[in-house]
Amino acid sequence: MKRTVPFVLIGVLAVAGCSGNDEPAPMPTPEDSLTTVTAVPPADDTEQTTDAPADDDPTTSAPDDAEETTETGDIESGATDAVYEYVSTLNELSEHPQSGVLEALSTADCETCRNFENGIDELVLNNHHTEGAIAELSDVDVLRLADNVQVSGRLNQLGARVLDNDDGVVRDSADPTSLNVMFVVVQEGDAWLVDKIQVAP
Repeated sequence: MKRTVPFVLIGVLAVAGCSGNDEPAPMPTPEDSLTTVTAVPPADDTEQTTDAPADDDPTTSAPDDAEETTETGDIESGATDAVYEYVSTLNELSEHPQSGVLEALSTADCETCRNFENGIDELVLNNHHTEGAIAELSDVDVLRLADNVQVSGRLNQLGARVLDNDDGVVRDSADPTSLNVMFVVVQEGDAWLVDKIQVAP
């Protein structure tokens, strides 16, 4: 039987590793995130001239290395910002429910995201809202892969109360809990979108 009291959204994460009925995907090895570093060519010890040594050869790869480092930093920063925005928006919508907002922050393939959106819709339908934020993300770590970025962290579930429009208690507060989660983030055009949320080891 379907409950009329909203499940406060965050409980979705405790079900099936946040990825339907599949087992949680294993964390990738550090090798997956390694980038190619351009090696400095060995010095040519053949004929030595009396001309002043050219100082541009040893630094030939420096601009490429700098650009690669900047690109990696921008990618990781963009993905991390997208995850924080997702959690922040989820909190905002649980306190001030509104349908059709959260969808813009995720891909169509994110099943857990759909469950969160359904939870927001349920709050709207029942004229309920939470008393305060429902989650906080901490201890964030970022891993860049070839086709996505994985942002892992500790998700603290705050157990906020559910209230009606008159601030009457619909569901009392729960004890705070926490779990390790992983957000898989992909870039579509200029936007970073959450593609998957699942429990991490």
